[in-house]
Amino acid sequence: MGLGVLIIIADKLQEARKSEWRIPVLAVAVGLYLPFELDSAIMLGGVIAWAVARYQAKNRFSDPAANESARQRSERTGLLFASGLITGEALLGIGLAVPIVLTGTGDFMAIAEESFGSLPGLAVILVICMFLYQIATKAYKKED
Repeated sequence: MGLGVLIIIADKLQEARKSEWRIPVLAVAVGLYLPFELDSAIMLGGVIAWAVARYQAKNRFSDPAANESARQRSERTGLLFASGLITGEALLGIGLAVPIVLTGTGDFMAIAEESFGSLPGLAVILVICMFLYQIATKAYKKED
């Protein structure tokens, strides 16, 4: 509870200073509660959102209404894509659980004797991140 109070006070100080960098207590609480594997994915999503926001700031429309509409469209598109990734991961996890239960082994889909290590997974994550960035920035550029 004391940590929560300190975070709220620090966030209010940042708000009073009109800082762009804030300390939302809920984000800190989620970061403390969830395992690192999920924290790192959430942080990566935040980095992509930051990169898209920078892109939007550099490519602003002269009309404020058009700019706001494009920003919202970009945000909705990126959020929809990210939500689809989360849903797809959940469905894939359920789908993979069935053969594991039926066969009694977790390596029923092994395609090689030796592990490939982390590099293929890292490559897939980087491609997905680049695709998410492209989708959000393309939605920003697109006319209504």
